[in-house]
Amino acid sequence: MSKSCSSKHDCCTGNFFNDIAHHLPCAIFAVGLSIILTGILTAICPDLSAFAKNSRQLFHTLHYVHLLFASTGTVLVYRKISNAGIFSSILVGTITPAIFCTLSDAVLPCIGGQLLGLNVEMHWCFLHHFTSVLPFLALGVFNGILVSSRCVDKTFSSTLTYHSAHIFVSAMASMLYLVAYGLSSWGHYMGSILCILVVAVVVPCTLSDLVIPTLCAKLKGGQVDR
Repeated sequence: MSKSCSSKHDCCTGNFFNDIAHHLPCAIFAVGLSIILTGILTAICPDLSAFAKNSRQLFHTLHYVHLLFASTGTVLVYRKISNAGIFSSILVGTITPAIFCTLSDAVLPCIGGQLLGLNVEMHWCFLHHFTSVLPFLALGVFNGILVSSRCVDKTFSSTLTYHSAHIFVSAMASMLYLVAYGLSSWGHYMGSILCILVVAVVVPCTLSDLVIPTLCAKLKGGQVDR
């Protein structure tokens, strides 16, 4: 059966600055919500050392789920535009989230914390927990291929759903990374944390979910509707 549904790709132009502007409001909302939830968790567990320890487990949980959502979203956009094959979908859907989720959840929060003069550690999950990371990444790619075989309009809705979930999970993971690896008394730096998290979320997530898969799709001859 042919796919007769019409396609809209206005959320993913492949232009970095256009896509940043389009998705910045969603990222700011997600970061604000992550700060609220972290504040609630801090109130529930006022012992900062215990909260920092618990935050490590929460961070890893969210980071793994982040990889799951990000790899699904990357493959959805890539295949929606290019009708790519399985091999290139696996390649783009694995490498892109592996790089940009690490940037979003760990590298940029770590750099931001150090710019504040704080001793924030660098923790790379791919190095320390590869066997835990790999199943989430692989299943996300498989899920993206599976969902992309559906009607284009439904795929478009799924792309927005996974991108929204991706942004929120990324914001929460970045927030908990700061708490877990050196910023347990985060309430004193709330304004700076807001700015750090917006950059840590919106830039890598936009690149991973939209810009990179769209550019890769264009290289394969895909067309992006404006």
